[in-house]
Amino acid sequence: MTYYLIGGGLGTLSGLALYFLALHHLKVRSEFDDKNIYNKIKSAKYALIWMFITALMFLIITYCEKDNIDGSLYIFWEILRIGIYAMIAIDVSAIDILMRKIPNTALLAMLLVELINISLLILLFSRDSVETIFRALFGAVIAYAIFTFPAMFKLNVGAGDIKYSVVLGFILGFGNYFEAMAVMAFANIMLYIYLKLFKRGNLKTAAPMGPFLSTGAMVALLAPIFG
Repeated sequence: MTYYLIGGGLGTLSGLALYFLALHHLKVRSEFDDKNIYNKIKSAKYALIWMFITALMFLIITYCEKDNIDGSLYIFWEILRIGIYAMIAIDVSAIDILMRKIPNTALLAMLLVELINISLLILLFSRDSVETIFRALFGAVIAYAIFTFPAMFKLNVGAGDIKYSVVLGFILGFGNYFEAMAVMAFANIMLYIYLKLFKRGNLKTAAPMGPFLSTGAMVALLAPIFG
């Protein structure tokens, strides 16, 4: 129970911080935004939504990792790392939904955390350096290839989506990246079924990719098939 209280509390506080971070991202882009979304979400209601989502995410992380908490430094680092990724993924998803943009600063933050993680795995946790680095780089290359492939068929994929995909490939490695893509595909199918059932659109209906990429990445981080 203590773990859940800590996880929920950290998630709630993180949600409040993320809300203000999202406001900052929106304010920076507000001069290019005719809908003035910045002023629309500047309210307590949206702050509470942000806090609820991150609290729920942290509770899920706590549930998935609680049996692994054995006092080792590696486990605590893993929980912290996944928590940071969850916060950034929520921020990226929200901004993409609101403005169809993925902030570069969020992606750079993810990349920096993973570079720190790779350094710790090699220097502190005695992981094989060649395997660890190759896993990350090959994941990034595969992610780039997958998201640029549709361009060959003149299908439009945003530059932000490609960059986000590459960063996630770098974080997950090529094996777990495919797991994330499978989850993303399933989520897209569910969206398509919803659109068809309620006559809201079809396969050509534009939808932000950020939330789907984030969902797939979090599933792969919390329940990795390839370890």
